[in-house]
Amino acid sequence: MTNQQSEKITRSKITEALLRSGYLLESRVESKLRKQWGYVEANPTYVDPDTGKSREFDLFAMSMQRAGPNQYDFVFAVLLAECINNP
Repeated sequence: MTNQQSEKITRSKITEALLRSGYLLESRVESKLRKQWGYVEANPTYVDPDTGKSREFDLFAMSMQRAGPNQYDFVFAVLLAECINNP
């Protein structure tokens, strides 16, 4: 067994890694947006137009409001977010 295989990850190391990452913040923001905006997609992907590579960002949220008397009179608000934890 190599050193890498025998090293166990402790709870404290896992906690430290989560606190350093933006994941906990992203999860809280996603929850708030879902309650306020309705539609939220976590970790959507898109194709980078310069490189052709697939990229990912943290959150896509969309909200819709009626904007007039007709059946199709709506205004859409779209939010693209990257959550960064700055400890």
